[in-house]
Amino acid sequence: AGPFYVGLPGNPAATAAGLRFFVAPLLRAVQGLPPEAPEYAVLVNDYVKGDMPLRFFMRATLGKDARGVCTVEIPQKQQSFMVSPFARSNAWAVIPENVTRMSAGDLVEVCQ
Repeated sequence: AGPFYVGLPGNPAATAAGLRFFVAPLLRAVQGLPPEAPEYAVLVNDYVKGDMPLRFFMRATLGKDARGVCTVEIPQKQQSFMVSPFARSNAWAVIPENVTRMSAGDLVEVCQ
């Protein structure tokens, strides 16, 4: 297959997202491992992405509600240069290209 070269952005959160969603899958494929199976959690807050037709990888916080259901909270403001939301998160939420708004109770793809 030959060597792979990966360029990552300089902002800490953008670099972490690049590693998690582009480099890690590449390394899995090179090792002959299958792609990760998606996992989902119930959104506890509304989230507005806007009308940009891009897939967003947002920092998020996973938890469990009183019934043991896996939940996720996505902070609304989290520019890539902001380290504090990144430090407080324990997961990633994947917002698809065709979604502009998510409501509490929606299922969201998550990964750690």
